[in-house]
Amino acid sequence: MNSWHVTQPIDGVLRIQHAPDERSEGLALAGLSGPARAALANAEVVSVDAAGLAELLRSCTSDGGLELDLRAGADGVYVRGALEPQEALYGACDADARGLDRRGDHVHLRTELHPVGRADLDGSDGCDLCADVVADHLDRRAAEARSRGMDPADLPDSNYGELVVPWFWSSRGYGIYVANQSTDAVLDLGARDPDQWSFTADRGPAEVWVVGPASLAEATSRLAWLLGHQALPPHWTLGYIQSRFGYESFEHAQGVVDRLIEEQVPVHGLVFDVLWLNDYVDLQWHPERFPNPVEGLGRLAAAGVRSIVITEPMIRTDIPSAADGERIGAFATRTGSDDPYAADPWYCARGIEGFLPLEPSPGRLLNFFRDEVGTWWCDQHTHLREMGVDAWWLDLNEPEGVGTGVSFPDADWPHPGTLDGRDVRNMLAVAQQRQFARHDDGAGVRRFVLSRSGGAGSQRYGASPWTGDIGSTWTDLARQPRLVMNLGLCGLPLAGCDLGGFFGEPGPELMARFLQAGALMPIMRAHGCLTDREPWSQGEEALPHVAAAIRLRGRLLPQVVSWAYEASRDGRPIMRPMVMDHPGDARCADVDDQWMFGSLLAAPVLEPGARSRTVLIPEGQWIQLQVQPDGMPVPVGDPIDGPCEVEVPVQPDTIPIFLPAGAALVLDPEPLARRSYEWPPPRLEVLAASPAAHGTTIELLLDDGTTPGREPGSLRIEVTAEPRVTAEGLDVPVPHIDLAPTRGTTP
Repeated sequence: MNSWHVTQPIDGVLRIQHAPDERSEGLALAGLSGPARAALANAEVVSVDAAGLAELLRSCTSDGGLELDLRAGADGVYVRGALEPQEALYGACDADARGLDRRGDHVHLRTELHPVGRADLDGSDGCDLCADVVADHLDRRAAEARSRGMDPADLPDSNYGELVVPWFWSSRGYGIYVANQSTDAVLDLGARDPDQWSFTADRGPAEVWVVGPASLAEATSRLAWLLGHQALPPHWTLGYIQSRFGYESFEHAQGVVDRLIEEQVPVHGLVFDVLWLNDYVDLQWHPERFPNPVEGLGRLAAAGVRSIVITEPMIRTDIPSAADGERIGAFATRTGSDDPYAADPWYCARGIEGFLPLEPSPGRLLNFFRDEVGTWWCDQHTHLREMGVDAWWLDLNEPEGVGTGVSFPDADWPHPGTLDGRDVRNMLAVAQQRQFARHDDGAGVRRFVLSRSGGAGSQRYGASPWTGDIGSTWTDLARQPRLVMNLGLCGLPLAGCDLGGFFGEPGPELMARFLQAGALMPIMRAHGCLTDREPWSQGEEALPHVAAAIRLRGRLLPQVVSWAYEASRDGRPIMRPMVMDHPGDARCADVDDQWMFGSLLAAPVLEPGARSRTVLIPEGQWIQLQVQPDGMPVPVGDPIDGPCEVEVPVQPDTIPIFLPAGAALVLDPEPLARRSYEWPPPRLEVLAASPAAHGTTIELLLDDGTTPGREPGSLRIEVTAEPRVTAEGLDVPVPHIDLAPTRGTTP
């Protein structure tokens, strides 16, 4: 007779296991937070039969009808659940998501960079379900090409990134997390059989966590308890980050910063891509392109700009530290052999057309599952911190080009021993993030890494993922909000994308619309491949609109920082689908072209040539805000009574945003000050959406923006003609607070 082990560590959360063993236990626990592990250690484990399991599951949904079949055997792991006709599913982060409601989709749980759809996996016959995904995407590209008078083949391509978080929430009030991250598992959300969802893997833990009954907001909060809360980020990472592949010298980077200052565009961080390296990846500044890094980084810091440098999980064998790595056994091996695994990132053999030439060299993959290796590697970054580098960019950490025939000997995490790549390849990015978090903790700085890949638990190590190397197309722009929201629903609230598109040239209109949308996403970072993505890069036509969007972000920064702190505390994403905040509004069920950004309703323009924008207004009274050239959001028009739809006239500079009539925003009146260093602002302004906001009290979470290990303090601001302020737990000077003016100024 089959039996299952069931644990209830807290109310509303069940852990269900079938045939657990020590190895699978270690793998399953890898994604879990410290509090979840502690609660498990103190909870009773009971063994139940099918009838007992069914009885327990009845309490996990709003309708008492959850069914679950969980089995493990020689042929792998299988989980199945029934779906009701009107059931909607959310989460299951996946670059191929065709809608916010994931019902009818499927997810290949493999961290890799790939074009939209994966109809051909590993040279096999591929996935027939992916053929529909590819066809749908190609149809959209063809339509865009026709509208632009182009051949579809001339549109820039995209390579999307993946993170593995096998989690979804159902509109019936339950959430499912499958604690199995083995490579090439599949989560089917009703794609093959519309009446059931399923998870299949050829190996790994047979373990499922059931959350419920819970609303989407409640389930997302419990997921943060289960997998870990987002590490509190440095405040400046939530401003505007300028990037390209890549800045060619300190003079190049400084010239960009000088021009941004001249154009009165706030900039908080700048990314150095691989050109900073002397060799791949020796972690030394190129002596000709980047001489005297202390001086070069110091000039950027004096201008108020923090620096981020790229680092990789694979190295060439011709760099000096490779021999040290060989001596300590720092590298992954081929399965069934002690020979090093032959990693083949682009900088080892292939190069990039149009980029710097390189001499081929064998590559090695670092074994981040071993703490001695992680310490050895991260310690080689210490001198960079001492020179003035502020944060890390972890690229290619799927890991790119690495298959499943890889092993990781002498591992410490997620369990001791030699790890099989089939079990943990998907977890390498999380292992790398864990090592950098340990290093940052030792350096006394807040955890933060930009990361192209990741998985369950990445957020607690400070990871901020982006959606991959996307194209400069309207089709790709339209996909970004859905993907970033999905990451937030899966426990990763600090996500973003390559604004402007990584491949190709967006042109003035698309560039402006990318940045306008990005100003209302958790991370705002422009990036391009061997091409510029500065505000003026697409000509004078785009410059004022891009600049206004970035100025808006600068003014919103105190509020965005507070919203990010709330996300790290409560698990509530900054960027949320409408259905989370307005679950009773059936119109919101699959809306992915507008969203909640903190307390704002954001509805940026995502289509070319738009002259108007339809906005779904939920219940309540709302005020439209008009963004001025200086970035100041100003209330315009009469209050709008929802629920309704409004048609908003749009111009190239229009960013449709709305605020509840009884709400207020805290803004920075001087966003061009050196806010990456001078934080918090000495003065703040409160923007009341309407007279209805007067008398309300709003809370702002505030601290010095960089010190780790302390909870932020709270400012409670009563919105009156002379705002009244109460500070609680604040360890920085209380800012002076005024009411904001109701009109902007021209820069």
